[in-house]
Amino acid sequence: MKEGERCSEDLPCFITVCSMKENYQETYKFLYRKFQAYKNNRLNAFLPKQESDDQVTSHICSICGIRLADSLVDEEYLCRECRNKRKEGKRIAFPSTENFGFLYYALVRIDIDDMGMYISGEKGWERDEELHNYQKKISRAANEFFIKEKEFINQKVKKVTENENAVIYAGGDDMLFFCPVFCIEDITKKLESDWTEMCDSGMTFSQSIIVAHCKEPLRYVLKKSRESMEQVKQHYRKDGKGGCCFSVLYRGSGSRMIFVKGDRMQDHFYSLISALCRHQFSRSVIFQMEEEFTGWGENFGVDEYTDLRFIMNNETKRIVGRKSGGKSSEEKQELTDLLINLRTDVTKEAKDGFYIDFNAYFDLMHIAEKLASFSEK
Repeated sequence: MKEGERCSEDLPCFITVCSMKENYQETYKFLYRKFQAYKNNRLNAFLPKQESDDQVTSHICSICGIRLADSLVDEEYLCRECRNKRKEGKRIAFPSTENFGFLYYALVRIDIDDMGMYISGEKGWERDEELHNYQKKISRAANEFFIKEKEFINQKVKKVTENENAVIYAGGDDMLFFCPVFCIEDITKKLESDWTEMCDSGMTFSQSIIVAHCKEPLRYVLKKSRESMEQVKQHYRKDGKGGCCFSVLYRGSGSRMIFVKGDRMQDHFYSLISALCRHQFSRSVIFQMEEEFTGWGENFGVDEYTDLRFIMNNETKRIVGRKSGGKSSEEKQELTDLLINLRTDVTKEAKDGFYIDFNAYFDLMHIAEKLASFSEK
């Protein structure tokens, strides 16, 4: 809370008393287990209940989607934790997503990977440093990161929309914010750059980016955001996490989802979006390539892959040339190179050859095309 202000509500608190002779790390683990039990509601039967006239028990919280709401605030059902989490002295209502001035917007969720394991010392902690000092360093770095990014995002979005409070909440180990579609690249790249600079302990964060129409029910978009965050963490659980899930919700016709990791792939993905925005290539390029390559299979031996790689490159160039009438040779070559690079990003060495994830390849292309068209609108 800001100095001089008082919190208008009781904050849940769980206190564990331990002997000072105990090992600090073991004491922390003991406290953490107790706290997790409290969060999982296993101790609720032993805690005093506080009922209020405005308590709403038949709805799930609109933000976290997990806990029961205990109040209705500006037509939103909120639990106590989420309501307190996004407060700053006084309640600031987020304007309607229709006030962005654009038909489509992005809802971005950031979650620091394995924060509990770092704080507990299971990851990153060097034994020559006191654990509580290491915990303070980790906590301070994350807090400063979120404060810095919150200011940047709010100012970035304010320049192009009527919204002055794009960040819904930021702190602890996660952040949730809105932004116009064409701001995604600048914001997410700055997030990654600042995180690398401020948190040098090997920690990573996962991202969920949902692109939706302004009239799409926000409750549904938030639900998809939570689900995709779980999916991207699961998708990269054996690869250090730090992944990103892009999802596009099509009005009345389902959605597309891709998982992206690594600067190289993201650079190629964003570059493709930029090229599609600048040159407005026909969508038939993507559909023609999808029809051409889908039946080729995904697993190739070394010799087979060497030959097919050149064939696919030539076919890509031929399709781009035939479906891009009126474009310059430089524009056609740029798109051809980007599509070839993007295919290389989804190609991995298999046991006896190479594996090309064509499903991911064409989902990347379709989502890039959609993001480009949404940015224009």
